[in-house]
Amino acid sequence: MVRAAEQWGAFLLLGHELFRREPDRWVAVPAMPGAFVVNIGDLFNIVTNGRFHNVFHRAVVSRESHRVSLGYFLGPPAQALVAPLEEALTLDRPKPAYRPVVWRDYMGLREKALFVGEDALKLIAVADDDDATADSEVA
Repeated sequence: MVRAAEQWGAFLLLGHELFRREPDRWVAVPAMPGAFVVNIGDLFNIVTNGRFHNVFHRAVVSRESHRVSLGYFLGPPAQALVAPLEEALTLDRPKPAYRPVVWRDYMGLREKALFVGEDALKLIAVADDDDATADSEVA
């Protein structure tokens, strides 16, 4: 059985396939000798203000080549406040795309969102007419 997933933290190192949209399809990530694949998780999406996106992916078994898959999950302390970095604001993205959120709260929100098939990032996204610095309840 193959199980697809999105990452919550910063990185995941695997041998696998990525899901692409329009048209919806799985795309194999070719194995390259001496190289490794790094998937970006929700945390990188938040701190880079959406510049680097998380990816929906799955590990696969190949009968033609040997490949090692390794999951390594990296995230901030539970009480850390995460938000787009000031350095991630650019001319084409001058405002934060996500509201600041305590990491523990985001992980709880993400768990609830996954249970009902929602995207947790959308739940902390700032609407074009919103102020990202306004106090709001996220969970």
